Amino acid sequence: MLRTFIYHDDNWIEETENLLLHDCVAFLDEEERRIYLYNGPKSTYKRLEKGYDSVTKLMLNLPDDSIQLTVLLDEIPEKIQTKIDTMFKKVRKEEEAHKRIFSSLISIRLYLVFSIITLILTFISMVNLANLLFQPVTSGVIEVTAVNYNLWFYISRILTIFATTFFIFNIIIGSYEQDVQVVIFSVIGAIVSIGLIIYYGQGIYLFKFQPGWDSTRYLILQLDLVAFFALILFATLIIEIPSFLKLISFVRTYRKYIFLR
Repeated sequence: MLRTFIYHDDNWIEETENLLLHDCVAFLDEEERRIYLYNGPKSTYKRLEKGYDSVTKLMLNLPDDSIQLTVLLDEIPEKIQTKIDTMFKKVRKEEEAHKRIFSSLISIRLYLVFSIITLILTFISMVNLANLLFQPVTSGVIEVTAVNYNLWFYISRILTIFATTFFIFNIIIGSYEQDVQVVIFSVIGAIVSIGLIIYYGQGIYLFKFQPGWDSTRYLILQLDLVAFFALILFATLIIEIPSFLKLISFVRTYRKYIFLR
């Protein structure tokens, strides 16, 4: 028979159903006359030391030395591992439930779709503006046709407007599901995106055109364009990095619901 004892307040208390991740546990195998000492994944080494000292003191009071003590570190006997898994089952379920904040399958899937869309739109907008850097350069000045200039900013502005819309949708979903991270990251994304929309709206006033420009072609210092793109890249990363990391975490947490038919 395998009996389980938890070390608590310098005492060993028998437990038959559940273990906590911070428990120091002694498994008494009465058939093999062996005690297995196990330290939970969230327990401390100091607790293990105290548990070990307590067990060894108790063994000194036994009438014989036929009971052996084994501290479980890497290799755990199969029957002990089965017992550990069974008794950890409840706390594992509680931890998993705590991670899951979303309660609606529709909310889970909508947030996933909207997040992917915002990441893609923001990325495409940045790539679209990067075209400015690959125009003909003469003596440190880039020549851009007025048509292309206006088209690039128009496309990026439209893409960013759509991204902002989906960020707002995610704010609503996060508020409904009471997921603070979703709300915070979506608010950040919306604020930065609105700032970019306003910035793009300045059009020809974004740069100081160089002498010789006219209404059909704009002459822009290459350094000005590099500084502009660096600013856009920085703003985009503020949006992309937290949103991407949150999306990865979200997929890991809700993957079985996302792909549920």
